Amino acid sequence: FLLREIFGFEFDEIAQIIEKTEVNARQIFSRARKHLAEKRARFVVERENERRIFEQFLHACQTGDLAQLVQLLADDAICYADGGGKAVTALRPIYGADKVGRFLLGVIKKFSAGLETRPATINGSPGVIVERESQPQNVLTIDVSGDRISTIYIVRNPDKPQNLDRHQSGEQSAESREQ
Repeated sequence: FLLREIFGFEFDEIAQIIEKTEVNARQIFSRARKHLAEKRARFVVERENERRIFEQFLHACQTGDLAQLVQLLADDAICYADGGGKAVTALRPIYGADKVGRFLLGVIKKFSAGLETRPATINGSPGVIVERESQPQNVLTIDVSGDRISTIYIVRNPDKPQNLDRHQSGEQSAESREQ
């Protein structure tokens, strides 16, 4: 699509580049144009459903209910943690509902003393800002697919959460959503 629309290549040139026939290149272009014209989201998640799932997730984490937590996670859930080389965290992504659930509850048990949480909308996703003495320490957000949590992102890099004070927590403004 980009080769044709942006760079102005002819279909015979595109076919050579992508190693397909000219007819196939035309078909791929046609499908891409139709897909873009539909302007549909790849995954549609209703915000109310997303919030409900996130509230259940927080409750399961706060009460240490592994069974409920695992039930909220997709079987192939992934947890990414970013310490930026400055904070201790998982070095690699954690895969699978059971492993992600056990990791989260272990971290909460080990590090939660003296921390407070503040719900927030971060990059359009439900999240929580973890603070110590009113200073942001960690940020956690989730992605929901269907009715289960597919991805969890934890940012522990001490340089990143400090910038949250400049951003609005809670509901995002129209201006911040456009960015």
